[in-house]
Amino acid sequence: MSASTKAGFAIKAAGLVDEKFKCLICRLILKRPMVLVCGHHICFGCIAIDRNVHCPKCHEITLASQIQQDNDFESEIYELHSSCYLCEWLGVLKDYQTHLEKVHEIYECLHCCETFDSAVTLNQHKENVCPNVIINCILQPFGCKEQFLRSQASEHYRSEIHQRTLALIVSQSITTISGQSHYEDTLDKDLQSLDTTIPSVTTASSSADQQMCVTGTIIDIADSVRVLNRGLEKLNDQFLQQSQSIETTGQYLQVLNALHGESNESVKTHSTTMGILQQESSELKQQLAEYQSTSYDGTFLWKLTDIGQKMTEARTKHKISIYSSAFYSSPTGYKTCARLYPYGDENTFGTHMSISFVVMRSTNDPVLFYPFNYEVTFCLLDQTDQQRHIIRTIRPDEQSNCSQRPQLDMNTPTEIPDFVPLYIFEQVNNPYVRNNTMFIRILIDFENLPKTLLPYVMSLNPGLPPHTRQKLIQQEMERHQRVSQAEDASTSRQN
Repeated sequence: MSASTKAGFAIKAAGLVDEKFKCLICRLILKRPMVLVCGHHICFGCIAIDRNVHCPKCHEITLASQIQQDNDFESEIYELHSSCYLCEWLGVLKDYQTHLEKVHEIYECLHCCETFDSAVTLNQHKENVCPNVIINCILQPFGCKEQFLRSQASEHYRSEIHQRTLALIVSQSITTISGQSHYEDTLDKDLQSLDTTIPSVTTASSSADQQMCVTGTIIDIADSVRVLNRGLEKLNDQFLQQSQSIETTGQYLQVLNALHGESNESVKTHSTTMGILQQESSELKQQLAEYQSTSYDGTFLWKLTDIGQKMTEARTKHKISIYSSAFYSSPTGYKTCARLYPYGDENTFGTHMSISFVVMRSTNDPVLFYPFNYEVTFCLLDQTDQQRHIIRTIRPDEQSNCSQRPQLDMNTPTEIPDFVPLYIFEQVNNPYVRNNTMFIRILIDFENLPKTLLPYVMSLNPGLPPHTRQKLIQQEMERHQRVSQAEDASTSRQN
């Protein structure tokens, strides 16, 4: 069964659709709904447009001239959610026919709603078969200007206007026969001779010569008529041959046009498919890049490329801020991200680069502890051996929305408005931007690291595995403790 029939639309779960949207004849979803005088609806393809309709529900009769297409109701129907009868496609009904044509190669006649398997057969149907197509009379070039449905052709050919036109064509055709003038002159002379002879016959009917003259004249007239009839038959044969030749040429041109149109449609379809595939490929690449850059240990290395372009867009307020990819405190932990204002936020615009920390909603929030009260450290990395990193630390306010369990996709950001002065980026050989790329390292401190340890932590090789970095940090903390204890012991001995 085709999803698009000669009548209505066949969809999955049609039983869940309101009965008012179904045709009373085919019981499918209405296609091109026609409204009867009683207010009930039937598909265009389920009725004969030149006949009266007996409503299947209330039995009221609607004259053919009273049947109208209900465009407002059709718009309401086309907003229905539907699913393809032949595949897993989901969407609104107004897009269903397009889906069927593109995916299932269904070609539908808009006049009678009959479906075909190719554009060629559809065009042949419309040109030669469809009963609801309006056609011109074959005698249009000779003066018959009537237009009518193909199903009404036989009625027109029997009409008075068509018969008059046909008689006129026969008369004109006779005059075009080669040598017609000769035959007409002969006929006129014969008729004149007949006119002059008959009176003489009436006045001298006993004359044998006059009788022979009349007989000869009648024979000449009969011969002339036979010549005219043969000429007319020859002309009719030539007319039929030319008509058949014209019809054959027209059909050939129609096939060529159909093939040309089908080729164009194929090219358009391939172009559309290619565009969709390119868009999906771009989205997949972006998702893959985000997945590869996602961190699950509470740290994040944010690589910002084309920083010059981003600064320009922020300065012109075309795009004042940039969000990082999401990163997590653990595979089942807090979901967070950062937001950078390359040319400053509304309070420091034009003087400082601003940055903020955002707690995001995640699937594990119901079992995580809130408020989020851990310190977050941002570090603009010096890409030279000098390692003069710019480090700033913030702690979300436990009383504000920024640290509470997220109710929306993102909480209110916790911001450092004066993260980095903008004049730094104007310096020659700026160490923080190399090859138009900048790196910001972010650390959520779950262990209350000493502030004196932060420069060491931020200087660790980002390429080290998390457990190695943690081990080095632990060793550095122990070394700091030993140094601190030694200094305390030295101070005690001196006292």
